[in-house]
Amino acid sequence: MRLLRLAIVTAASGALACCSSTGPGGQTPDHITVAPDPVSLSTGQTQQLTATVYDSKNSVIAGSVVVYRSADTTIAKVSTSGLVTAVANGLTAITVVCSPAFTAVPVSVVTVGSVKFLTVTPDSVLLLGTQTMQLTATARDSLGNAVPSAPIVYVSRDPAVVTVSNTGLVSRAGTGTAYVVAAAGPAQDSALVTGLVARVSATGTPFATAIYAAARGLVTVMEGNAYRLDLGTPGNIGPVATGLLPTSIALNGAGTLAYVGRQDGTSTIVVVGTGSGVVTDSLTVRGNVLAVLVPPGDSILVVGTDNGFVYLVRLSSKAVIDSFVAHGTNALAMRGDTTVFANDLFNGAIVEYNLRTRQPVRTITLGGLPQGLVVAPGGATLYYADEAASCLQILDLASGTRSGFVPLPPAGGFGVARNPANGLLYVSTSYYGARVLVVDPVARQVVKTIVTGGVPRRISFTANGSVGIVANEGGWIDYIQ
Repeated sequence: MRLLRLAIVTAASGALACCSSTGPGGQTPDHITVAPDPVSLSTGQTQQLTATVYDSKNSVIAGSVVVYRSADTTIAKVSTSGLVTAVANGLTAITVVCSPAFTAVPVSVVTVGSVKFLTVTPDSVLLLGTQTMQLTATARDSLGNAVPSAPIVYVSRDPAVVTVSNTGLVSRAGTGTAYVVAAAGPAQDSALVTGLVARVSATGTPFATAIYAAARGLVTVMEGNAYRLDLGTPGNIGPVATGLLPTSIALNGAGTLAYVGRQDGTSTIVVVGTGSGVVTDSLTVRGNVLAVLVPPGDSILVVGTDNGFVYLVRLSSKAVIDSFVAHGTNALAMRGDTTVFANDLFNGAIVEYNLRTRQPVRTITLGGLPQGLVVAPGGATLYYADEAASCLQILDLASGTRSGFVPLPPAGGFGVARNPANGLLYVSTSYYGARVLVVDPVARQVVKTIVTGGVPRRISFTANGSVGIVANEGGWIDYIQ
């Protein structure tokens, strides 16, 4: 649920049972908006709150009944209809509930006109692991003089990501980015807070990722190395000399071998033993290697290139046994054990190929600039980041047509990964977005943002979804959940 919650308020739980769980039309409440938000009053003043309840499709649930409750009635009272009355100087919050949705509106009662400006420092915060950060809010009057006695209320706009105390101490609750808002009278300011499990620095430009064991990952660095990563105790456990521009990784079924494709003009894929970090072999195709994939069975390597073909290489002999046309393939995905999907960057298409018959099945031309691909469990839907159209496209594989899309920031998505624990899709927004967007494929909407900075690229998750890694060209690898 996309809720606005006040971290200091716990009274909401007591009100949940007092409100209808479904609207008159059978809709389930998902989130609530309240106007105005926040509220600033002087003693004796009143303010009518207006609440609007929405379902998960962002449709208004008409006729919904909401419950209002004040966290501190000595500062502000609220009627059953949402009329707030200021009682005494201080800060509190009004919870607004329509189960299972709820939100909280900060209320500050001060002398009207005493506070005109508010500044929060720092205005941007990165929290790793169990780190905390103290925010400082400074209230000033119209002449710029500090108002030290002004009551200040702090609100986390997403308590699932970050929580904030009454005094402005922020703590990481999950992975993502959320605003923490401070309000004093009519004045307010905010800090953008990002919470990550960890961030590991890299010497060079990280690009591709893979996770080969429950607590081990691999990330390539374009200057000519790969790093093996410890996921349990975050850190780099050793380099692998791969050669220049290693920008794709594929693992065998057991995760014991990694195939690392290079874009350095040598047409080379190096074979790395993940346990030892040693390059044990290599093979070649034609063109720069942009993508690699090991289908189930570990007998074939599928190789996407920039020369107009996707190659099938038999791993036992290292011989090319087949190819099919796709112009500029930097993303591959499997459906079951027989069907390969390859993006065709230059023609705005998705190519489907059958490994059993060794025949192309179809080319689905949709336009745009298709990047990372993910096939949904069950194989009925393919999701792909469209960098040109700035969206995550949803492709119905039965008909070969679009069935929907999820808007992304300008210059759209690049890498796409599915978290097997929750089924959510994680989309890196590359050069212009500097963030990873978390998409609910069922609701078809962005449910969380992770502001990474830099240039986030490929994303991988452990088999149980407990941790993921994001390669960032800014020189680091982020650990997410």
